[in-house]
Amino acid sequence: VTNTTTFNYTVTTSGTCINASENGTIIIEPSATLSQTTASSTLNQTVCDNTATTNIEFDLVGSAVGAVVTGLPNGVDLNIIGPTAVISGPPATAVLSPTTYSFTITATTGSGCEVNSYSGEITVLPDDGLTLTSPAATTSQEICVSNDPILSRLTTITYQLSGGATSANFVGLPPGFGTIYNPLSKEYSIYGSTTGSTVTETTIYNYTVTTSGTCAPQTEIGDITIIPVASIDVTSVSSTLNQTICDGDNITPITFDIGGSATNASALGLPLGVTPGPIVGNTITISGPAVVNVVTPTTYTFTVTATGNGTCEEESFTGRIVVLPNDTLTHLSGDRNPTICNGKDPANPGMTPIVYQLGGGATSGLVTGLPNGVSFTYSATTRQLTIHGSPTLAISVPTNFNYTLTTIGTCTSQ
Repeated sequence: VTNTTTFNYTVTTSGTCINASENGTIIIEPSATLSQTTASSTLNQTVCDNTATTNIEFDLVGSAVGAVVTGLPNGVDLNIIGPTAVISGPPATAVLSPTTYSFTITATTGSGCEVNSYSGEITVLPDDGLTLTSPAATTSQEICVSNDPILSRLTTITYQLSGGATSANFVGLPPGFGTIYNPLSKEYSIYGSTTGSTVTETTIYNYTVTTSGTCAPQTEIGDITIIPVASIDVTSVSSTLNQTICDGDNITPITFDIGGSATNASALGLPLGVTPGPIVGNTITISGPAVVNVVTPTTYTFTVTATGNGTCEEESFTGRIVVLPNDTLTHLSGDRNPTICNGKDPANPGMTPIVYQLGGGATSGLVTGLPNGVSFTYSATTRQLTIHGSPTLAISVPTNFNYTLTTIGTCTSQ
């Protein structure tokens, strides 16, 4: 019997006289039965966490009015849809290792008759796990190109595998950077250094870490920025780095290009008036007149340094500018415009010597326009030029003689 069946019976006597009879009813309830309608393999499944199982379906047969189930993983449920019991859904267990859930589904009935059941297993595999174990700041680093390990070495970035992850793939790391895997701790380390790097402009390397395993992979991202040296390259002739000029004169322009991470350049030690100009393209020119009013030859040793982010290496070059003083001439004594008698008259001792002091770059002097008998002398020791003497002229009227004293030196004369 597969369905509830009613049997009506009658009991009738047999004898000499009138027969007697009685009626009765016997109801036969079938057992409460589950009949699996999906493949038998669905009773034993292996699925990834958060991935739906293959439906397991049963027909409710006989006196079965429903079913109950025990042992299913969280997320997998039993639903009665008409005469069908369906086990379905994605497990949501967050397991860290493969975990087997043994379940039993049993028919239910209101008659108290026999019921049957099925048992099965659902093995849930963990999704891949990937966790950053170094400080969060390590996933976004700036590293200088340098031979100094303090500037050039990456702070190690570490990731730990968990769940079903068995390995990880790293894409986008800078050239020369690599990874090491520790199978005991299941931890990957990213390491590297910019020593020997050929990067000439700031470059950002965006990297991706992706796990491999049985189930859903996990991904982490980060970036490593390589900053080159702030470079500087003199493009004018080498002699421009060692110049000698007169005070007030323009230097021969010094030109240089900046590159790498350089954004500008700074100069120290230049004489007043000599300055770096603005950047044109990537070129800067140092030019201008030295206006320093030196009284002796003065050497200015200067340094020009490329400027970048303030952390990475900055190249520089040095040079020298020697500024020579201009000639100076100062009247010390004696009337510069004397009126004197002609000839050597004992009663008239002649002119009082006119003395001039030479200074600056002046090394000597020359006087022109003096009357005959009047001359000049120069003392290299005192750097004084003296005009002296008595005129011996054939004149009959007072005569003016305009004289000119001119210094002799490397730079501007007086």
